[in-house]
Amino acid sequence: MKICEAAGPIGADLSKYEGLKLHGATVTGILEAYNMCQLQPDPGFSDDNNYLKNVIAEEAHLDCFGELPEEKVILADGTDVTEEVLKAEKWLIENSF
Repeated sequence: MKICEAAGPIGADLSKYEGLKLHGATVTGILEAYNMCQLQPDPGFSDDNNYLKNVIAEEAHLDCFGELPEEKVILADGTDVTEEVLKAEKWLIENSF
């Protein structure tokens, strides 16, 4: 599985994102779902596309199709990775069904 995940745009090692959340969803979950979708023959049609929508609805009680509050994702070393995570989040929102 790690070899497969490593082939995706995010890679397999997401340890630097552990413990971080965006809109109630774990950042590792967002990036894992995005990574897995991008490895599919048809990235726009995968069960993983609905990960974010479901987590936001359950955990944050927000609708991912509405306007989400602005949040930052900062690693333990102070690196701002918000743009990278928002790119994955945006793709998952656009491709959820």
